[in-house]
Amino acid sequence: SLAPLARTAYPDVQKFFLLATPRSGSSWLSTLLQGSRAVDYHANECFHTTVSMQHCASDWHFITKLPESLEEQLDLFFLPSSNSTASHVGFKWMANQRFDEPAGMVERALQYFKDNNVKVVALDRDNLLRKCYSLYDMKLRREAGQDIFKREGDGDAGAQNKLQEKLDVPISYLNWCLDRRAHFKTIFDRIVAEVPEGAAYVVKYSSLCSNPKQELVGIQQFLNLSTPLGGHSQLQKAHSGSLHSMVRNWEATRTQLIQETHWGAKIQEWEATECE
Repeated sequence: SLAPLARTAYPDVQKFFLLATPRSGSSWLSTLLQGSRAVDYHANECFHTTVSMQHCASDWHFITKLPESLEEQLDLFFLPSSNSTASHVGFKWMANQRFDEPAGMVERALQYFKDNNVKVVALDRDNLLRKCYSLYDMKLRREAGQDIFKREGDGDAGAQNKLQEKLDVPISYLNWCLDRRAHFKTIFDRIVAEVPEGAAYVVKYSSLCSNPKQELVGIQQFLNLSTPLGGHSQLQKAHSGSLHSMVRNWEATRTQLIQETHWGAKIQEWEATECE
């Protein structure tokens, strides 16, 4: 097995991962990390499915069978490519993938991070209401066979028309989604809190979309990258503006959320625009 090589053969390579949740800007940030000459970065969300796990293990090496243990899987994901000159190796790990099943997975992951000096760039979007709107829009576009991302040059035509429409978002979906996202936010917060001191760098989504250059400098300094993070990504922010402009009958939906769910106290806060 090549897995132990990640621990022994590359002691100077900095291991890290991007901790995120869906619709938090992680795909945009991942394209920049992948484009850095100083970083070997997996394009896949490695723990999304068994297939994506195999892809990540085999990105740079011929791996025919994925190890069963989390620790050996991480060893392979953190193994640089054979002829790499990169000083860092990393991937995107979503808080809703693998951490909460089976029981004890968070503890094992945290121990691995501690034992192997793994750094965490944590991309935090704590506006769960806007995240749920974006997830519902993504769900509809997937069902319609449309691109779930907004890309440079798309404009208002073709697959992006749905971005310009007001959506009917069911209260039942929002309530379910808010509860679900809150659960994964708890996992996210625990990982950030329990990694060794100085091993986590939290990037607020609102700061990333308002002042991306400043946040990219912060990430570069935290990871101690020799070259700036920059370059160009075709991905763009998909949704902006007021919820009134995006959700049909928003006032009625807002009233229901406040009166009929346990999220009422947060709705006004979450209504606010995230990016200036």
